[in-house]
Amino acid sequence: MNGLSDIVVDYFLTIMFAAGDTIDADYQCRLQESLPENLNPLSAAEKEALSAAAQRRLDDIDGGPDEYGYKPGMLVTDDQRAFLVALATGELFDGLQA
Repeated sequence: MNGLSDIVVDYFLTIMFAAGDTIDADYQCRLQESLPENLNPLSAAEKEALSAAAQRRLDDIDGGPDEYGYKPGMLVTDDQRAFLVALATGELFDGLQA
């Protein structure tokens, strides 16, 4: 389930933070608005898998530079990091329940 969860985290980051011509703005808005109805019915195991994938992404972002000096976190915005933290801690799921 790790591979699928990693893909879903990429999907979330795309629909939440894509800019410019990456994705149609109206479609992006519809996808964002549908997140609660898609996430609320997830099982506890599915939510745990997504949280673990977000934590893996954060660990990668916070890791040191690779052999070429590139640091994955260099291009991550504060909003993207906050989203990943909320997903990793489960806070995102709690906020959707309200």
